[in-house]
Amino acid sequence: MKQVTPPEHTLSIVVLTVEATPVPWILDMTKRCRYLRPCEFIVVLDRHRKTVIAQAKEAGCTIHAVDQAVSIDDRRVMGAKAAKGTTVLFLEQDCRLEPEQLLSFLQPVLYGTAHAVTPHRKPLLEDICLPQTEEVWAACFNKLMNREDLLACSMNDTPYALTQHALSVLGTAALINPIAAYAALMKSGLKIARYSYSAPVTKPRYTNLQEHCAVQYELSPYERKTIDRYLQAFASYIAKPRGGFPDGNRRRDLIEKLRNGITSFKVIRSNSHMSTDTASPNERALSVIVPARNEEATIAPLLEQLHRLEPAELIVVVNGSQDRTCELALAHGATVVLSSEALGTDTGRALGAYHATGRILLFVDGDMVLSAHDLYPFVLAIRQGYDVALNDQNYHLEREFPLRSILPSVYALNLALDQKPLGTSSMVMVPFGLSRKALNAIGWESLLCPPRALAACVRHALRIVLPHRVNVEKANRLRPEKHMTGTAMNQIVGDHIEALHSMLDYRNH
Repeated sequence: MKQVTPPEHTLSIVVLTVEATPVPWILDMTKRCRYLRPCEFIVVLDRHRKTVIAQAKEAGCTIHAVDQAVSIDDRRVMGAKAAKGTTVLFLEQDCRLEPEQLLSFLQPVLYGTAHAVTPHRKPLLEDICLPQTEEVWAACFNKLMNREDLLACSMNDTPYALTQHALSVLGTAALINPIAAYAALMKSGLKIARYSYSAPVTKPRYTNLQEHCAVQYELSPYERKTIDRYLQAFASYIAKPRGGFPDGNRRRDLIEKLRNGITSFKVIRSNSHMSTDTASPNERALSVIVPARNEEATIAPLLEQLHRLEPAELIVVVNGSQDRTCELALAHGATVVLSSEALGTDTGRALGAYHATGRILLFVDGDMVLSAHDLYPFVLAIRQGYDVALNDQNYHLEREFPLRSILPSVYALNLALDQKPLGTSSMVMVPFGLSRKALNAIGWESLLCPPRALAACVRHALRIVLPHRVNVEKANRLRPEKHMTGTAMNQIVGDHIEALHSMLDYRNH
């Protein structure tokens, strides 16, 4: 057999096992990977499995016997410490790569173009399924670390390979949390390669059912453990408050002044009569909040649809406009909160919520015309006793999951909040509704950062529902300066960093 690794390099393969790893799998793995010409197979096995140890030794493995209580994380560290090769390859029982693929996988570390390599599985067209928690959090975390190029790569799952230099920089003890170790690699400046391959989803040859399975929309013990690992790494490696991501043009300073009773906004009330629901005005009165900047093309038809909801008040926050938005809003019966400066959409929502008096608050944007038919379910949900009504965006989960988008951040936050049913739904997307109870609990100023506001809603145990799906992507007006430069996406990613830090601060105190 020809030499498959450079002569100056040696390869150690660390085989990670758990108590019930089948004997045939260990033997099959060593047999299949002989093609790689490793200098050693290192297997950490429970010492009471004497027959397995004997068979593994006969197959040429170096055995490290441990007590049954030693976790797979500790076994990973032990295997890394024992490895003598210039490159160390870590494998588990569900490795999806064949030996020839593993050889291709190892090329960057064997030939010195990278210090680490991790895999990224590309789904086949017939293989598109709901994204896994590991994939979602990996894509989110890599984006938060400014390494979007790594897509959903991670060291939380095998295979992955490290050079001895990378291990010396990390310290083998760092592998106790492979996600934190991966973050340390990113921060170190060492070269990390991504190996992309297409393969169908296959069932692992070994699975701990109690660990990996859960009732639909609940998190399994393994998912909870994975999320906790990511949150530990997040707390250690992503700085407060926004990890270097922009805050857009939000005027937090003006909101802070308003909290202290200092206002620079002009409130203009329309002379037009507003229809109100007189059946039970205290409980059913509706306030609609519309941030708007240079929206003369859409504001009138939007307000016409909103009047069909019979609101007690329409509040249009006109900010930085240089067109007829203010005049048109007043002509259509709205109360205008006027600012000569551009505030940002989220600042506009917070400002509108501050001035709102209704028991139900509905938030829409001034740049899209949504029908009353699409908006009423959000009002109805609050009237039926829910506190938060979000736009159902889970159709994103029913197609190929776009890793280069805000969706991994949205879904990752919902998973961390133990709100798996929310999927990719968020307060980032309008329309959404809030009860007065919800607004009082989270504070109107929290709407400056929608993901942080949603985290506060969960913290206060408010009732959240997805009453309806509105395709805002189709309705939203394209703004090249915002949507085609990555500015909006980076701001939203920063919002999710802010939300995650707020969540962790609350847990820690």
